[in-house]
Amino acid sequence: MKNMDMDGLKNNMNKNFIKILKKIFLNKENSKHSEYHWNKLINLKLTNKKNKYFKFINIEKFFNEIICYPRISSKDYIDLKNYLLNISSYKLIFINGFFCNTLSDKDFGNWKITRKFKKDIKKLPKEIKSDFFLHCSESLSEEITHIYLKKEINEIKPLYLINIGKILENKEKIIFINNRNHIEIGNNSKCQIIEHFINNDNYKYLNNSRTTIHIKKNSFVDFIKINQNNINSYNFSNDDFFLEKNSNFSNNVINLGGYISKQNINLRFNKPNSNVLINSLSIPIKNQIVDIKTFVEHKDKNCKSRQLHKFILSDRSKGIFHGKIKVEKNAVKTDGHMKNNNILLGEKSSIITKPQLEIYTDDVKCSHGATTNYLDSEYLFYLRSRGISKKDAKILIICSFYLETIKNISCSSLFNKLDKMIFSFLEKIKI
Repeated sequence: MKNMDMDGLKNNMNKNFIKILKKIFLNKENSKHSEYHWNKLINLKLTNKKNKYFKFINIEKFFNEIICYPRISSKDYIDLKNYLLNISSYKLIFINGFFCNTLSDKDFGNWKITRKFKKDIKKLPKEIKSDFFLHCSESLSEEITHIYLKKEINEIKPLYLINIGKILENKEKIIFINNRNHIEIGNNSKCQIIEHFINNDNYKYLNNSRTTIHIKKNSFVDFIKINQNNINSYNFSNDDFFLEKNSNFSNNVINLGGYISKQNINLRFNKPNSNVLINSLSIPIKNQIVDIKTFVEHKDKNCKSRQLHKFILSDRSKGIFHGKIKVEKNAVKTDGHMKNNNILLGEKSSIITKPQLEIYTDDVKCSHGATTNYLDSEYLFYLRSRGISKKDAKILIICSFYLETIKNISCSSLFNKLDKMIFSFLEKIKI
């Protein structure tokens, strides 16, 4: 193995954290793939004050916590009713990052599900953008779930991946969970995938996830990601999506929990004539921080991307949005648009937003924009004059604001469940 020293980490506050990661890394037999990402990881400077990774996030507390890696244990005592969306689907259950065969479905319809262990991984897609926690996931995940839908399949029933954090021991430590999934969709196929991260206790988790999806030509994927981690937990996510010719992709992200939630969404148009819609809704509360970063790379012609990212911020919460649309030289006729709209409900809540364009060709239509407002007093007055209470009037305005981010979800039963989930979450907020 090359470069097992830590020269790249000198004068950084995260040395102890890296020592813990190194112990985890060496505990299992590694592949060339995991060694490659480990070397990337230890050469990234993560947390000096000017560092781009956590420029707006005070992460010192995190690196002073004691980290432990979850053990594999029997999990049959877990009551799934406390976790699942009640929808008809093929269910894959993961407990602390490990696939749970006893709780998962046995029949997956047209989906082919295989598990590969760390030492057996030979090749996965090269990352679109480098990130410290991306390399953590790739080098430390003990098992990777490969999910495949063969060509010319219209799979009506959603595939539902449920990732549950559950304390089994060491309740005073942060449980470090790595989730790694790779999904391939064959030519001329259509499907819906739901990825749900949840824990309903008050213990501390570091939920570090990575999902890659390769969408082949003439296919459509509707991908919904839901984060419901408790207020004491950290949620880091690095997702990469690769689109081939004439493909369509819809990505809806809903953030409803976690002390710090940092989400990187990267997408690349490899071939022409494809369309993408990326929507996110984040509702941080108390002193929670949600950081969303998107990178959409147009590498070929006649591709269309639409992004809409919304934050509803209350109490002392903070939202961060960085988005970039990059148009390469050959990507003529690109149509790319990105919006970030925000509502501040608390006097001490805040938002940092930075949408960007990077264009290297002519004959394109690209734009970006951002808005930040408090609740509209005229709307409030109008609703209250109709006999609606002040709190209910505020909730109605907020509901009309967030519905735009989930209206494109094709499954009506799932839409109704998510709408109810978001509404219930909002009712708990002091408005």
